[in-house]
Amino acid sequence: MLKVLKNLKQSSIKVIIIVLLLCLQAACDLELPNYTSKIVNVGIQAGGIENSIPEVISKEDLEFLILLSRK
Repeated sequence: MLKVLKNLKQSSIKVIIIVLLLCLQAACDLELPNYTSKIVNVGIQAGGIENSIPEVISKEDLEFLILLSRK
């Protein structure tokens, strides 16, 4: 084991970079199901609309909605 560590000592920066890239790859692999579920939930089921309730609505649109709700 010590012989392996002595050989790795010469290229320690490269080993550290490889380990960091492997951690980044693992994090991306674990995040992939979340991205896929967002594509299905928001993109396909909701038609691309993430929130169905608007934060801001114009006066004309509000009057139109009130008119539709009375019928």
